[in-house]
Amino acid sequence: DFTKKRRDRKIQAIRHTLTPSIGFSYAPDFSDPKYGYYLTRQTDSTGRFTTYSPYAVNAYGVPSSGRSMSMNFSLSQNLEMKVLSKRDTSGVKKIKLIDELRASGSYNFLADSMRLSTISLSFRSTIFKNFGINLSATLDPYRVTPQGVRYDKLFFPGRITSTGWSFGYTFKSREDKSTPAVNDITSIPPEYQNPFYDPYGQMDPVLRRQYMAQSYYDFTLPWNFGFNYAVNYSVSYVNNGTTGYRKNVTQTIGFNGSVNLTPKTGITFQGGYDIKANKLTTSSVSITRDLHCWQMSFSWIPFGYHRSWSFNIGVKAASLSDLKYDKSQSMYDNMY
Repeated sequence: DFTKKRRDRKIQAIRHTLTPSIGFSYAPDFSDPKYGYYLTRQTDSTGRFTTYSPYAVNAYGVPSSGRSMSMNFSLSQNLEMKVLSKRDTSGVKKIKLIDELRASGSYNFLADSMRLSTISLSFRSTIFKNFGINLSATLDPYRVTPQGVRYDKLFFPGRITSTGWSFGYTFKSREDKSTPAVNDITSIPPEYQNPFYDPYGQMDPVLRRQYMAQSYYDFTLPWNFGFNYAVNYSVSYVNNGTTGYRKNVTQTIGFNGSVNLTPKTGITFQGGYDIKANKLTTSSVSITRDLHCWQMSFSWIPFGYHRSWSFNIGVKAASLSDLKYDKSQSMYDNMY
């Protein structure tokens, strides 16, 4: 609960919430011939053999080899405070200082060595109005040789193998107190985080918007435009006999927005530019039409790896969400 303060002070209360999580998982060795996912074949006349999976090029991937019994752990926290506000009818206003600060990892009890996974760190805050900040980093808890070879000796506090930060600002036609709009990337309902596209349960932003356009659009917001800037840094350790380091830095500028062409028709769009690669990033456009009890939408990603389109018409009522018609060409159709 909020820590109480004096009623005449500007800061009325502060709340710090910690949420730990622990889970266990087990996976058999799918490289065992009885499962049929991996095959062993002779590669040359000297009698050397290699193990491979004929499903490696499949869009759905292939199960991992080797048994694993892991304990997954995470710790997330947020920080909020209440301040006096003359603009609010209740007299106080809630401010989120930290939306989420999270650390997560896992420990594989069946691994021969280096049982501890990399540690993922993330920070998200919207302390300023319409302005969002995101930070992330990955720590490797093990040491490496000068040639870039990891070995089973812990290194505290860990080596940063990748990090990234981004910020974005959103312009709105008015103060929005309704439900989040389609293009608001920071307010995606959990049901749109389809694990089919991402094993970690976080759908690609482009695909999330495409799915949301089918049944989730806010016609009460006349227009909305946002931009973001992101920098990502990664370092990989390669056993090349010399330095063992390979560094990579990327910078991207993105934009997204929505416009209501009519009271019942809206269009959303998003795109970006990769500064290092000097080319456009994946872009998309969606058109949504309110048909009273029904809603119709068409989404199109014209170029890039995610090139696809989808058409949907369905009942808006959540209880009748299965009453719909879908037609699409997914990005996986482009692989064949």
